[in-house]
Amino acid sequence: MVNSNYSKEAEEKLGFILVEKHRGGAQGGNSVLTPEGKKLIEAYKELLVEFDESIHQITKKFFNKINS
Repeated sequence: MVNSNYSKEAEEKLGFILVEKHRGGAQGGNSVLTPEGKKLIEAYKELLVEFDESIHQITKKFFNKINS
């Protein structure tokens, strides 16, 4: 569960709403990602892949240098 203060702060910095919150009644409430929130998550996943690829290349270059 995301701390609501944290998500509010992130939303203010990003300039868009990440999560739509619905208060509960008899059925209980829920929260769902906005389209912008989903787009942010997908972009973040792509960023992680790029980081992993970069780290792999840098590490490979390093070990090639010390082993030659």
